[in-house]
Amino acid sequence: MSESNAFLINNNNKPHFDKPGFLEKLLGNNSLFIELIKQSILQVPEEISNLKRALDNKDDEKFRLFAHKLKGTALNMCFERLAIIAIEAEETAENNFASDDILRDNLNRLETEWHKVKEEIEREL
Repeated sequence: MSESNAFLINNNNKPHFDKPGFLEKLLGNNSLFIELIKQSILQVPEEISNLKRALDNKDDEKFRLFAHKLKGTALNMCFERLAIIAIEAEETAENNFASDDILRDNLNRLETEWHKVKEEIEREL
């Protein structure tokens, strides 16, 4: 089993936002917590827009790179479910036979999950 598949299985029941885990990463620094939440509210939609552009341009490599970047953001911010979907999107784009429909489905799932995450993190501000 690949490392990413193990992550998918082991984290399937995680919350949209793992606040305790994120605060632990930040050593309880609340001001940094708020700053990073605000930054993610600006950054993640931009990353999703980049994914849309790559898909519209039929550029699987850029789609993969942007999914990889979003995965990193999601993992760093403890947006566990968003990270899972970004991993799936990245792996799908690596497959040269991935259809636009599959990539678009990944994108739609990322957008849906982002809205759930955003609702949770906005309550922290």
